[in-house]
Amino acid sequence: MSRERKRAPAWQILQQANTGQRDITARFNERLISLRITDKDGIEADELELVLDDHDGQLDIPATGALLVIRIGWEGSPLVGKGQFSIDEMDYRGTPDRLTIRGRGAPVSATLNRKKTRSWHGLTVGQIAATIAAEHGLAQAVSPGLASVSIPHIDQTDETDLNLLTRIAGDIGAAFSLKENRLVMIPAGEGETATGKVMPEAIIPRFDCGTYDWSTQDRSLYTGVEAAWHDTEAAERRTVLVGTDEQVKTLRRTFADQASAQRAADAELKKLLRGEGKLNLTLSDGNPEIGPEWHVRVTGLKQVIDNTPWIVKEATHTINSSGYSTALQMETHHRE
Repeated sequence: MSRERKRAPAWQILQQANTGQRDITARFNERLISLRITDKDGIEADELELVLDDHDGQLDIPATGALLVIRIGWEGSPLVGKGQFSIDEMDYRGTPDRLTIRGRGAPVSATLNRKKTRSWHGLTVGQIAATIAAEHGLAQAVSPGLASVSIPHIDQTDETDLNLLTRIAGDIGAAFSLKENRLVMIPAGEGETATGKVMPEAIIPRFDCGTYDWSTQDRSLYTGVEAAWHDTEAAERRTVLVGTDEQVKTLRRTFADQASAQRAADAELKKLLRGEGKLNLTLSDGNPEIGPEWHVRVTGLKQVIDNTPWIVKEATHTINSSGYSTALQMETHHRE
């Protein structure tokens, strides 16, 4: 009786240049010790680590700032692009001689970190994002439900565009990220794409898990969130409460109108609830598609874990001599 052949991981490494992309995979095929990509949530840069065998001393040390495009998956299936990375760190050690190359998600625009002072008035989130994207030569992708949200007034005082967009995202319950020359804003923890489509849900049975680690903590310290807003007609400071008033967390800012205060309080309460439970697990057979904001259900663990909807916050893809695995960091997903 013949054994079923175990499928093999596959990868492709492209070097980005002014003339286009050059496939350099063949240079590393027999040298790859490990390849690791960490796909992070929000504006934190994705990370790449390549560990290469240099037993014959023939490897050249690349220049910092070089751009690599990485695709991974399984032999016989289409490879999945995991982004573009700028090399920013290297080390060489022995024996045996090994070269480690580390990179971060390629910087979108250095100008995003320049501080500005200006005011935005009577605009929507989509209009603000589009203006900032155009100023930096970027594309923008804001989910329809967020793009139409009104921002009556917001001041940008000695603040970078990157921080402003992050602040707006926090106020409206959104997740803001920079992905391959795009400003992306989607509902936080809702598993929704920038086009408004629901992201796929992964069903993970226990026998697909190499390791798992579940924890929970009581977040009942806060049962509600209060936010203040300025009523210009009455010239008064008013408040809104989301949740119940047993244990209230009060936001420090005063918002321009009631709707803005309501959204911010709602976003903060959802954030607190998402932190109730955490589940980290490793897929023995990696899934190159899965990443932040994916919905996940697990089966075959404890009932409380199986009955909890999860959402991915970070995915780490590792290819080495043991094969290809994906490690997921997840938190509780509270649906409406």
